[in-house]
Order: sequence, then C-alpha cells, then structure tokens
Amino acid sequence: MKKILLIIAGVVAIVVVIGAVLLYANRDKITNFATDRTLNFVEAQLMEHIPDPATEVKVKVDFRTLHERLQAGKVKSSDVKDLAALFYTSYRDEKLDSTEVRKIIDQVHKLVSEQ
Repeated sequence: MKKILLIIAGVVAIVVVIGAVLLYANRDKITNFATDRTLNFVEAQLMEHIPDPATEVKVKVDFRTLHERLQAGKVKSSDVKDLAALFYTSYRDEKLDSTEVRKIIDQVHKLVSEQ
C-alpha cells in the first residue's frame, strides 16, 4: 500500500514539474495571449461607450497599431499594465462615462504615438 501511494506521489510530482516547465517555456505566448484578449475587451467596451462616433475609426486604428506594436515588442508591458489599471478603475462600476472613455482613448493614443 505504501509503495502504491509513493508511486502515485511520484507521478503527481513529475506532472507538476512538467507543467511548471511548460508554463515557464511558454510564458511569452501566454502573456501575449492574455494581453491580446484584454485589449480586445477594452476596445469592445470603448466602442460601446464612445461618446463621439467620429472618433470611432481613430480608436480602431489606434488599437490595431497598439496590437502591432505589442507584437513587435515596441510597447513596454508596464505601459500596458497602466492602461489595464486605468480601465479597471474606470470600469469598476461596469459603466464608462465620457470622461473615463476620453482618458482611456488618450492613454491608448499616447502608447501608439510613442517611438
């Protein structure tokens, strides 16, 4: 009985170690996936609450450019974290007013326009 439990514990330990190695090896892909999904969500929420329809195209272009710059590694992850934090604090009540939308749009435009 002890041998069976020892074998099971060994198998579980091996699975945990392999999982940790795989997560570590693919951390960039996981981070890019999570960031991409987050930006898609932020963009969708902004499009629903955008105060001026004329800026809708500009916002879409800015987000597309931000995605491209992220993939190229030209945007720091700390800047994206700041954008996510701004969105989180603005969307805490699950509503975005025009000033919150304007702040987020300005932050995205700032990220896109930086070289």
